[in-house]
Amino acid sequence: LAGSASGAAWWSNRGDVVQRIAPGVAGLSNAALDTPWPKVQRATGAMRAWSARGATDFEPLFAMLADRSPVPEAALPDTGVPRDWERLLATPFIVDPRYGTRCTTVLAIDRSGRGIFHERSFAPDGTPTGDAIHPFTVQPGGSAAVG
Repeated sequence: LAGSASGAAWWSNRGDVVQRIAPGVAGLSNAALDTPWPKVQRATGAMRAWSARGATDFEPLFAMLADRSPVPEAALPDTGVPRDWERLLATPFIVDPRYGTRCTTVLAIDRSGRGIFHERSFAPDGTPTGDAIHPFTVQPGGSAAVG
């Protein structure tokens, strides 16, 4: 994922095509951009609703990223891993002693170029361990000034 003030693009080691990301909401997980996995659909739906409200409070976004609600069996994707792993990996927030979410990040830039990078870290059991918040400004030409 890469971008500047004029737009963003996505590419992967699983293909050789750079895909420009259209303005609006896109979802990315451990697959191609906008793969219709339950967690991607759930998260992009919540993001669209948050954006439509004109919200500026990031807590609803962190709540969406912390969603551990089980996915119905019939909605689980078939990615080639065992079914118990599909169940575990299907939610936006994953808690398991072997594998799990260690941080969630909200990166927001308004139309004037003011931005914020807000990352929340978690222990292996899913409890929050701290937040890192870094405001910045995107300068004309795409560079960023921190502070």
